[in-house]
Amino acid sequence: MLDRIVPHVGGGRVWLMHFGPPGVAGVYGGGDGSRPGAVFRGRANHLIAPWLEPLRRGENVLADSAAMAGDGATPRVQGALSVMADNGLGRCLLLPVVENGALDGVLCIENADIDPVRLGYLADMVGTMVAALSLREDILVRESQQVRRQMESALNALPDSAVLYDADERFVTCNPAFHRHFPEFAEVARPGMKLEELFRRVLAGGRYLPPDTSLSGEEWIEQALPAFRRDYHTDEIRMADGRWFRRVHSRTSDGGLICIAIDITARQRHIAALDAMNDELVTVLRERDEARRRLVATMAAAEVGTWELDARTETVTIGDHWAEILGYGHELPRSFPLARLEEMVHAQDRDVLRYHPAYDPDYGARGFEFEMRLRHRAGHWAWVLSRGQVMQRDDDGRPLRIVGVHLDISERKRLQEEVDAGQAQLRTAMENSVAAIVLYDDEGRLVFHNAEAARILHMVPGMRCGNPDGDAPWALEAVDGGPLPHEDTPYVRARAASGPVRDIRYAVRWPDGTRRILTCNSVAIDAGGGRRNVVLSFQDITDQLRATESLEQALASAEEMNRAKSVFLANMSHEIRTPLNGVLGLAEVLDMQLVDPAHKRMVASIRQSGATLLTVLNSILDMSKIEAGKLELDSVPFAIEEVIAPVAAVYAVQAEEKGLEFEVFSSSGCKARRIGDPHRIRQILHNLLNNAVKFTTDGSVTLDVSCRPGRPVVLRVSDTGAGMTREQAARAFDKFEQADAGTTRRFGGTGLGLAIVRELVGMMGGTITLEAAPDEGTTVIVSLPLACQDAGEAPAPVAARTRAAMPATIPPEAAAPGATRPLRILGADDNATNLEVLSGMIAQIGGSLETATNGQEAVACWEAARARAEPFDIVLLDIAMPVMDGPAAMERIRAVEARDGLPRVRIVAVTGHAPPEGPLASQAGGFDAYLQKPYDLRALRDILAGGSATGQD
Repeated sequence: MLDRIVPHVGGGRVWLMHFGPPGVAGVYGGGDGSRPGAVFRGRANHLIAPWLEPLRRGENVLADSAAMAGDGATPRVQGALSVMADNGLGRCLLLPVVENGALDGVLCIENADIDPVRLGYLADMVGTMVAALSLREDILVRESQQVRRQMESALNALPDSAVLYDADERFVTCNPAFHRHFPEFAEVARPGMKLEELFRRVLAGGRYLPPDTSLSGEEWIEQALPAFRRDYHTDEIRMADGRWFRRVHSRTSDGGLICIAIDITARQRHIAALDAMNDELVTVLRERDEARRRLVATMAAAEVGTWELDARTETVTIGDHWAEILGYGHELPRSFPLARLEEMVHAQDRDVLRYHPAYDPDYGARGFEFEMRLRHRAGHWAWVLSRGQVMQRDDDGRPLRIVGVHLDISERKRLQEEVDAGQAQLRTAMENSVAAIVLYDDEGRLVFHNAEAARILHMVPGMRCGNPDGDAPWALEAVDGGPLPHEDTPYVRARAASGPVRDIRYAVRWPDGTRRILTCNSVAIDAGGGRRNVVLSFQDITDQLRATESLEQALASAEEMNRAKSVFLANMSHEIRTPLNGVLGLAEVLDMQLVDPAHKRMVASIRQSGATLLTVLNSILDMSKIEAGKLELDSVPFAIEEVIAPVAAVYAVQAEEKGLEFEVFSSSGCKARRIGDPHRIRQILHNLLNNAVKFTTDGSVTLDVSCRPGRPVVLRVSDTGAGMTREQAARAFDKFEQADAGTTRRFGGTGLGLAIVRELVGMMGGTITLEAAPDEGTTVIVSLPLACQDAGEAPAPVAARTRAAMPATIPPEAAAPGATRPLRILGADDNATNLEVLSGMIAQIGGSLETATNGQEAVACWEAARARAEPFDIVLLDIAMPVMDGPAAMERIRAVEARDGLPRVRIVAVTGHAPPEGPLASQAGGFDAYLQKPYDLRALRDILAGGSATGQD
């Protein structure tokens, strides 16, 4: 159409700018054959922009508007405006096109000279062209708006963030997902906003943190913008808040940019979880391979041959060492028929291989083993121990797959044959021995006897030891003709001892009155499985008895001297404890008054040395009482845990000081109450744990206590110390015996600890065993058959020494109403040092002390205080004093109290003798309690507070 206009305007350049719908404008190229483009658009805009408003107002009309008006069917040229451009383009004619009263377009004719007559013709042509353009643009606009709506619907439906930018990086629109994922950007984004400006506004708001927080805002923008300026870009980024997004940037055909952000946080987490699981799987596989490698190495070192039987195909698959056991090496195939294995098995062992009970459905998955002989490549028979397990069965229980190992036991079998041969020789030797030899099993039944035993006692297999069932034709008696207690029979004594028991003499009496005296040696031997058999050898010494009477008399005299020794030691204890009380007492008083650390260390050494001396003295006295038969046991209810706790606490500290591990294990039954002597059990534990800690330089000490209901209490003390040889262990329970001569110099001690323990355990009816090896430690096991307290019986209080602090004043109930005063104490002792000790301790407590040097003075002081109406609250009387001893003074005071009806004063016996067995003995003698020398401040506090104490442990 423009080409048709050109001839009418003299060949000038022509442009048409059509505005079309609101917001839509187009420039259509010149009549010289050019096409619309940026040059024409820019020139048209340049020419028209200054004159748009005059054109809209119809100013400078050069032609008659009415003459040029059309019929209204098409837009018409309203008028003409002649404009001279100021850019050297020459004279231009602008023809405004009006439709429905509005400017619809402008026709620009450059360097044209048109007479007004021809304007009507141009008006028709322009109007027709504008009408066609308007119709076409309306259609394009509607299509563009529909495409835009479809595009926006598609973007809004996307679950991923989507943003549109135009060719100039200006924000156009975004979908709702963008608002959810990036609210900081969505809130500030506006159409037409440049991408770089959008970034700066978001950062300025402070609500958004860049993924890389180490960069400044401008640095981050500089690094981020290049990704948006490529034709296509994709990457994955991690946001500062931990979210992950996959970004896809793509240019559109018109130069615009669409940015998609896909939330891959869940996927990244799954990937991280998969990576972790993969790492864990790699670790497990590595550990499995390592375990498999160790297993293979262990089996190779142990020379174990593996095998697997497929019962369905009757095929045997073997490991490398399996063939080596039979001398084949790698020559034997890894898999071969079961029939070939059966050919290699000894004929007598084939039934075991083929018909073993493990093949039965009821056998289950238990392991099995049997021995068989296989033909060695060299021709001899090799003994193997076959161990296996059915790993898979069919629905009927028949085995499908069996796996196992073979162990070469040929050497063990050879040794067994040698042992059997040796036993046969031993049996022959015992049969021809001049001594009678018998063997009893763990239950006391006769299982072997030689010809000499049959000659002397007419013994037959199955006979009970000691004849408790009356199945022997004779009866056992003591040598003196009295009954022989069951515990004195050779069998029982051998089982109670830790080694051989020699020269046991007893008598057998026949129904016809014949009486023979026998001497017997017995020893308990380990029969395996925790069983102990007993071997006895005896001879008839009836004819030699008269010759030994003199020896027995000498023995009786020696025993009497031993008892005299024990009595002497018991009497000497007072003479030893009295000065020792002064040493320890004054050392304790002095320790409380000293402040110089060096002086306190010296006093502590004195006290420690005295305590060691007291421990030695107590051990000697305990043994002397045992030998004299004066040691008695209490029988009171108590709980084992009440005994364990304080003892364990003491040795836990000692072990820690030596750098040893100390552990205590106890069963739940330790809270149940048993009947026995808790003091002596505590003494047993002290001796055992003291030895364990003393003889262990590194490693550990363990106390394991088992108190299962209905079973004996078992105390097991184990250490990793020096240990003992078999000979040393056999002497360990003897008096004054230690492991070697150097032990006393290295560790100290009297050698009485285990001897006392054995005697105490024996008195309680228990057993004690010792297991030791050089440099491998020692284990002592004590079993005590303590009866359980009846569940229906109310628990009796257990006598326990408490260290309660003594009140500084007399209890209110013992004084006048509302009055309190310091305790008034009378102490009587013929030893001035002991009185000084007592005075120093009373001063620490805060009481009032009056002293006397004998019992007569003590009675006089007591009567004088009563006459002054200042009676004593407590009287401490030493047992052994000149003029009048403690018991005599106590009786005199009690007599006066009974005669005059006076209140009973509390009288405590202070003694250096070994105390009576239990507090009740002193109470029966008239004393309220006893205080054993040497005593310390804690023991004195207990006594003054109303308790009873034995002094220092």
